[in-house]
Amino acid sequence: MMLKSAACLILMMLVGMPAGANGPESVNYYTIGGPCADFGYSIEPTSDGGYIVAGISLSSGNEYGDAWLVKLSQTGEFEWERVYGGPQIEEARHAIQTSDGGYLITGKTCSYSTGDFSDLWLIKTDNQGNPQWSRTFGEDNGEELGSFVQQTSEGGYIIAGRSNSFGLGDYDIYLIKTNALGYMQWQRVLGGNGDDFGYTVRQCEAGYAIAGYTNSFGSGLEDVCLIMTNTVGQQISVDTYGGPAADYGGFLTQTIDGGYIISGESHSYGSGGSTWIVKTDADGNELWTFCYGGLYHEGSYGVVQTFDRGYLLAGWTETNDPGNCDAVILKLDQNGEEDWRCLYDLNAEDIGLGLQQDGEGNCFMVGYTYNGPNQDYDMFVARLHEVNEAGVDPAEEELPENYELSGIYPNPGNG
Repeated sequence: MMLKSAACLILMMLVGMPAGANGPESVNYYTIGGPCADFGYSIEPTSDGGYIVAGISLSSGNEYGDAWLVKLSQTGEFEWERVYGGPQIEEARHAIQTSDGGYLITGKTCSYSTGDFSDLWLIKTDNQGNPQWSRTFGEDNGEELGSFVQQTSEGGYIIAGRSNSFGLGDYDIYLIKTNALGYMQWQRVLGGNGDDFGYTVRQCEAGYAIAGYTNSFGSGLEDVCLIMTNTVGQQISVDTYGGPAADYGGFLTQTIDGGYIISGESHSYGSGGSTWIVKTDADGNELWTFCYGGLYHEGSYGVVQTFDRGYLLAGWTETNDPGNCDAVILKLDQNGEEDWRCLYDLNAEDIGLGLQQDGEGNCFMVGYTYNGPNQDYDMFVARLHEVNEAGVDPAEEELPENYELSGIYPNPGNG
């Protein structure tokens, strides 16, 4: 494995465009990218009050893309970045800070896979993103991808994703448990004869809760699913949510009441292609669902619960600009009713993916936009200030409007 740099990153401060009653008045919005396409997929908090972002960068010199790790400060400022990969395509879909202060990344690798297709990839780094070890998982006759990782209570890791190597269906939910050094303890393949995808996994009292979508079970085409397993990954129950058309989802958050909230998009309800959330109890029984949106396509990915027991969702909408996607943060009350929404409209393709809230109520969203300085895809970071029921307060501090970052990092090999 090679550690490289996506040289000549550019950060720019822009202003989000608010919409909706009691919505935010202003917001900081930054793009991070190089001369080629760069995408941010997920954001997680770090122990210093900052954030770690996982994505894919084509600005590193590899035309196919490398796994990308970006460290942000407490206020969302860029601190450093690392890029990992070989001659073929690699992706980082999710990264977390580990108990030793380093980071763990999951995604996929083609450069270091066992066959001609991608393997699920784990990369462990120190607190500066320098690689310590990497592991690959998969068979040589199919594709694997890791979409989410969580450190478990005993110090190991649980990873959710997908695989088409094991023959249950087209793609199956792929669940892997490792020890603290990334060595596999067990793996499970969950699904049926159709296409099944595990998007998020959370450790729970009984074992693990996995959210994603399925067209092997349920009432229509694709349905959102919530699978409960025991502590060794053996399936206990499957609950599906959806109607006769395709319904997608899978970002799962445990709520204060012990249940779960799942975000996604529905083509069965609403106007067809609407932002959709499902609230369940601890056993996966549906408590309520809501659709949001207008006449055009909408959807959501990241979701967090707020201090007032409401919710924030990250996603996209075409409602205000048909044919173009605007990134959106949607604020809901504890019963799922919409409080307000904040749009990020650069007259291009803007997609919100990951979302986090800090201890002071500030909200950070990452995703990607086509309206970057190089007229290509760039990662964006959006910050809302002091989110509460009345919206947010305008930011008092400002970042430089435009500056360049560059650096060359060592290229250690990794066995």
